[in-house]
Amino acid sequence: MIKKQFVLLCCLILVFISFVPLATAKSKTEPGTIAADHIFNLATQIVDRVAGTEDEKRAAQYIVEVLRKLGLHPEIQTFTTTNRSGGNDCFAEYYCEKNRGIR
Repeated sequence: MIKKQFVLLCCLILVFISFVPLATAKSKTEPGTIAADHIFNLATQIVDRVAGTEDEKRAAQYIVEVLRKLGLHPEIQTFTTTNRSGGNDCFAEYYCEKNRGIR
């Protein structure tokens, strides 16, 4: 009887020891590299993101797609703003996914 308990105990110890490397394994992705990759993509592929331009819309769409891949449900809102430096109205358009859908 003691022999069976000893064998069972040894088996349990081996099972627990086999999971230790999995629990302590380092992530293949270093912290911050994913965010840095997104910043690099926005800076090199969509260079100018001035409010109201097509590049701004492309950048917003890129961010929406990234957030969706993470399982989130981004809501993009439409708003207007005034250019304080020149007094001219400029329109910064974001698409409201909830009401109008992404265009």
